[in-house]
Amino acid sequence: MASGDRDSGAMVWVPLREAKASFSELVARADLLGQVTVLTKHGRPAAAIVPAAVGADLAGARATVGQLWELLDRVCPRGQDSTVDDARTRIRSGAPAGLVIGPARVERLGR
Repeated sequence: MASGDRDSGAMVWVPLREAKASFSELVARADLLGQVTVLTKHGRPAAAIVPAAVGADLAGARATVGQLWELLDRVCPRGQDSTVDDARTRIRSGAPAGLVIGPARVERLGR
């Protein structure tokens, strides 16, 4: 790779224009070495080339998170707890949930 690389542990940062010219090599590195390549556009991260297992793990994690929210909806319906409602709103907007459940809340849920 050229001077556009920025090594950050197991991640390599490559400008999109450069990645176009070496796409096959970047895919091979992901497949054979487990390398994660962050593609940048105008100096900002735009996409990534990751090993297939990472993509599968991410899909599995998203499914698990979805199941957790479904469970939370059953245990704590909308309108019952403003903290949980706020977390739901934040998740929909793409912000971190910031959901912290204190001991009193855990006790009320029967845990």
